[in-house]
Amino acid sequence: MEREEKIIAYLLNELNTEERADFESAMHADPELKQAFLSYQTSLSSLDKLAAETPSIELKRKFESFLKNEIAKPQAHQNNLRILSPLKWMGVAASILLAGFFLNQFIQDAPTNSDFNTINPEWIQTVSTGKTSERIQAIHEITDKNDLDPTILKAIEEVMYNDQSSNVRLAAVESLGQYVHQSEVQLMLIEALQKIETPIIKIEIINTLTQNKDDKAKDTFEAMLAKNDLNDAVRNELHTNIRKLENIY
Repeated sequence: MEREEKIIAYLLNELNTEERADFESAMHADPELKQAFLSYQTSLSSLDKLAAETPSIELKRKFESFLKNEIAKPQAHQNNLRILSPLKWMGVAASILLAGFFLNQFIQDAPTNSDFNTINPEWIQTVSTGKTSERIQAIHEITDKNDLDPTILKAIEEVMYNDQSSNVRLAAVESLGQYVHQSEVQLMLIEALQKIETPIIKIEIINTLTQNKDDKAKDTFEAMLAKNDLNDAVRNELHTNIRKLENIY
């Protein structure tokens, strides 16, 4: 786990007792780590001012229907299938769990378009029961640079909105950033920026759009600044990234 991820996991109480003790020892021995921790702690203190977001029931309903339709498709062209990257299985598995499906149903009736292959039960087990750090590592292992299959794109979107771990949601945003050249991904991130209330996720989306030089984002950033109830950390990030985009374009 990267230093920043461990700091966030500590602040969000996602480390076990042993991991917390190890982190505290490392922080006492490393002034730079302690300074970084204090900076994150200050930024995240504003989270207490906001109520925890409630995942969209309508989004879950639509996504469940979408997955049911995909799973119901007859299997075909199995000899032409290619291996699916770990992140894609992570996204599908997490979304299936959120939609209430059993894993064995998905293994037996997996979608069979060109982006799917036989599911790895061991990988599914890791995704289902693995620690936060293991799930994040799985997301970071993505190497497929081709256009995302719509099923997988929808699965990653569901993880971004609804995963129990903020760190996993952050990793989902980062993975979508690899495909931000696609207009549908740009629009997905811009929409999520306006719907998701968690400041740390908003900030990651803002940076993702800016780093990928998304000119559509600037208007959205400026419109968001007009809101009176905007979190201070998010507002500061919007100002900073608007300036970056102005320098680019």
